[in-house]
Amino acid sequence: MIRMICLANSWREGGRCIAGIDICSGKWIRPVPPGGGPIPEKRTIVGRKPLAPLNRKPLAPLDVVELDLARPTLSTRYQCENCQIQDWKWRVVDRVEAHVLLPYCGKSAIVLHSYAKVVSPLYLESLAPEGWRSLELVHVTNLFFSRDPRKQNRWQARFSLSRTGPEYLLSVTDPQATERLNNGGRIDKECLVTVSLTEPKKLSHELPELCYKLVAAVIEM
Repeated sequence: MIRMICLANSWREGGRCIAGIDICSGKWIRPVPPGGGPIPEKRTIVGRKPLAPLNRKPLAPLDVVELDLARPTLSTRYQCENCQIQDWKWRVVDRVEAHVLLPYCGKSAIVLHSYAKVVSPLYLESLAPEGWRSLELVHVTNLFFSRDPRKQNRWQARFSLSRTGPEYLLSVTDPQATERLNNGGRIDKECLVTVSLTEPKKLSHELPELCYKLVAAVIEM
């Protein structure tokens, strides 16, 4: 049984992507169904202490969830954090404060392999599998949001990690942040941001298959 600090319950095609930090090892893990692919949204509504039939809510960032996972496997290429779900008896046993996560933040201005919003599978193929990373937590002090011109009621996040570093503009797949922004709410400029790298996707005939970076969670400090 693993205890994981949830750092993402984000949209993905066909369901949700769950990810977080294994408290014991301090490493990223991404629970995936036995056949791979998304987690059904109904499975992300989990019981909480004290356990009761009505004490069930969607899994949220900063929740500590107890779940049974197999060891990491490359069930999805380039996503070495993936761990196969052994059963669906998940429960939330605790919750942490955002500042507890600062030691897990990336220390470089390069987020997930590159300064761009995409990573080429050809580049990832040049690395040993143990060098692949598809999840990163970053501490941002200059976070801004704008509407995604390509998708109704969706948003993009803009930030940089240093004064001279590159600026990232990434699509937001965090349902809670999206709902808040759509309702006119504000989100602080200082946040912890979970960035996730997708499987290779071909979005148009003009572009090759690429892995896209997404803002999977926005956690205010």
